Amino acid sequence: MEPENQIDAALDSALRKYGQAEPRPGLEGRVLANLRAESERLNARRNWWPAPVAVVVLAILIIGAAIFVGREHDSTRKEIAAKRTPMVRQNSSGGGVASVPFASTSPSKKIAQPMQPVPAKRTPEPGLEQFPSPQPLSEQEQMLARYVEELPSEVRQIAKAQAELAREDRLEFERQGQPENPSGNSSQ
Repeated sequence: MEPENQIDAALDSALRKYGQAEPRPGLEGRVLANLRAESERLNARRNWWPAPVAVVVLAILIIGAAIFVGREHDSTRKEIAAKRTPMVRQNSSGGGVASVPFASTSPSKKIAQPMQPVPAKRTPEPGLEQFPSPQPLSEQEQMLARYVEELPSEVRQIAKAQAELAREDRLEFERQGQPENPSGNSSQ
């Protein structure tokens, strides 16, 4: 046999052996289990959004219904209030006026005497001329006022000293808040 034929024969026998090889036991089951697990994981990822969306839609519907019912209730109350206005009836005995709190607008009840609407009187609400209302000075405030009246020069000196201390504290705070300058020059 020629060397080329020997090589071809050896290669053919090796390929036949390779093609007849069997997979390890359980490989098919492992592959199918992995495919099932991946499919369940993808389904779980896809199916998370319906619950929050349903909650939001339900909340919107409840709020909308509450607003609609509230408006309907308010308009009904306004209609009733418009129909129930205070009326005045002329008193037949002495010519005086008798007040009737609410007159019915139903056509089945007939009133012999004419009624006239009465304009509502507004009572002024109690209030102060100045808000907040001035309060008398406390004992400490009175002592401070007397001190300022008796020793105005000392008060000025104390105020200047306090202002100077506040200014120094502010400058010190600003110096502490600024980063150190590496060149040694101050930026002030």
